[in-house]
Amino acid sequence: MATKRQRTINFSEKEVRLLTDICLKYSSILENKKTDAVTWKEKNTTWEQITAEFNSQNESSNYRDTKNLRLKYDCLKREIKAKKAKNKLEIYKTGGGKPEGTPYTDYEEKILDVITLSLEGLPCRHDSDNALIIDNGIDMVETLPFTAISNLENIPFDIPLSEIDIAAPVARELETSIIPSTSKKWTSGKKKRLQPQERQYFNKKYEQITNNRTTLITLQTENAEWEKQLLLSKIKFAEEEYMLKMKLLKLNIRKAEINLLQAEKGTLE
Repeated sequence: MATKRQRTINFSEKEVRLLTDICLKYSSILENKKTDAVTWKEKNTTWEQITAEFNSQNESSNYRDTKNLRLKYDCLKREIKAKKAKNKLEIYKTGGGKPEGTPYTDYEEKILDVITLSLEGLPCRHDSDNALIIDNGIDMVETLPFTAISNLENIPFDIPLSEIDIAAPVARELETSIIPSTSKKWTSGKKKRLQPQERQYFNKKYEQITNNRTTLITLQTENAEWEKQLLLSKIKFAEEEYMLKMKLLKLNIRKAEINLLQAEKGTLE
């Protein structure tokens, strides 16, 4: 007979926030899609560390083991995926009116930023699922805030932008042929624009690119300064070595002169 699973006390909102903050520190390990033995061992070790941190920082007296925390984190991700699908359905639902989407909490927003790619997948470039709507051959490009791209101007950068992983291009050129229509059923002429979630998604991607460039430039500057100091140290060492060799040479010359004088003195005597 199978043993009945022991039910624990429900997680409070404060505990959920604490679990979210700790898990996000190790998101690169927890969200790793590899399935080899090394990865699973690393994940298990990480969850044990998360359990220790959670119980040490938890203000309540409820002890949570690794199994409870892991199950709760997986449930949170499933709930966010379901809410994401429901909100998307509300956006594209016919009938007009304002979409009645369910807002995300602050900790749900944090988890959503980590699992966005697994939720939405790779962007489609060719069919109607493309996020950019093109009308009469003109690309619809959403204007990004100045703060997201102001740091990109006049910055020397060794790595081209094309090598940076961007989830979706902002715009692409298409050649379309305009065929005159004889129909008298005119449309409203409104152009579909990016949805708020999509606009926020692109803004975050550009901010990430800006931060990555700034970080890389800082590292390049520090590396150049380190190389400069190393070169100066080598020059100083070479100068000191040269001075020591010159002193040694002078001493040898002086010693040879003394030996020569002594030899001449002995000959005269």
